[in-house]
Amino acid sequence: MAGTPSKNGARIATIVVVVPMLILAYFISPLFLPRWRWENMRNWEDLAQKFGKSKEQLQKTYQIVARYAPRADRDPVPWQIIHSDPLYDPENDEPHHMIRATLIGDRSGEPISQLRLGSNNYRDIFFKGPAWRFPPGAFGFNKFRPVFVYDAANFDKVELREAFTWEGEMKETSIWTNDDEDVEDGFKKPSTPIE
Repeated sequence: MAGTPSKNGARIATIVVVVPMLILAYFISPLFLPRWRWENMRNWEDLAQKFGKSKEQLQKTYQIVARYAPRADRDPVPWQIIHSDPLYDPENDEPHHMIRATLIGDRSGEPISQLRLGSNNYRDIFFKGPAWRFPPGAFGFNKFRPVFVYDAANFDKVELREAFTWEGEMKETSIWTNDDEDVEDGFKKPSTPIE
């Protein structure tokens, strides 16, 4: 019949429309789905063998509080874990100890964006929620610092009152210890110019 498209023409038109839509869906999926986790954390047995940890230890989730505290501009590891429930290593981990770590989301495998950090005021730099802990160097990140992969669907800024409390506690240097001096991770603070 004249004027009706052929079956081949309809198939080609469908491909021309569907393929770009699938490509677009793939690239925007990290906004809504834990695509990075599906691609990198699906086989726990292989991860356990690769990292030399038990499958159960890797699968365990920790309720953490993280603080954005870069040592200087362009710090490759600007996050500190200031609270973990349960403690990762109860025999050796200490309360009131800040652990500098790589912190990435399970959706994109990227850290929290600067846009989400806002003004870097105390209201914007404390986050909490569930995360998985991996050994230093996991997934190609800094080989001297642990890697925390947070569950982006449940990881958010702490409430204002709690942020105020954490900020006050961070100023109590007599009770908080920091692993920045204990672990050499390759970061060098820029030297201050001599006047």
